[in-house]
Amino acid sequence: MKELLKERPNANISYKLGRSYLNYGDQRGRALPHLKNAVKDVKKIYDPFSSDFKSAPIEAYYYLANAFHLRTEIDSAEFYYKKFLDEASKKQYLKPMATRGIEMCATARKLIANPVDVVITPLGTPINSTFSDYTPLAAFDENTLYFTSRRVRPDQSNESSFESQTGLHFEDIYVSYKTQQGDWLEPELLNINIVDQHSSVVSVSVDRELL
Repeated sequence: MKELLKERPNANISYKLGRSYLNYGDQRGRALPHLKNAVKDVKKIYDPFSSDFKSAPIEAYYYLANAFHLRTEIDSAEFYYKKFLDEASKKQYLKPMATRGIEMCATARKLIANPVDVVITPLGTPINSTFSDYTPLAAFDENTLYFTSRRVRPDQSNESSFESQTGLHFEDIYVSYKTQQGDWLEPELLNINIVDQHSSVVSVSVDRELL
């Protein structure tokens, strides 16, 4: 796509390349300049299958808003969410998400205006690994810890399994228990996890039911 853009620079190819970057995890930051070029030539009538079509579709405004949003450029994100809503047809399928984007921008302004100092301290071995570990949730007794991880499983069953968008292993849920001495034991992989699918813990009820 990048080579094609060099040979035939136009808004349509810039739009497609920008969207590709937005869908590819750690490459999302590279979407912004391409989508900024895309919105310089937008047409409401769009043929995604035509190799001769040079203009970007109306959705380019929405995805440019996404790109600004990811960079915490709230004013620019809100501007393009609103522009998309103004220009798009009444039944455009992205309209609800654009409206939600504007609501998120309003929330972001409030949070940025009232920052909270937070210190994140890793628990260290054996909880933390060299892979991505996050969303730690302690059960009511504070002696049971559930968390999400993209590590290689103890039996290596997911060693060659990767999510295409991020290049990382799929999410799994682990649990660790605290000893009477206050040390966390080696995390255990829950048996509800499935290879090639995400499993992530978001909350724990009082009776330790995962949600």
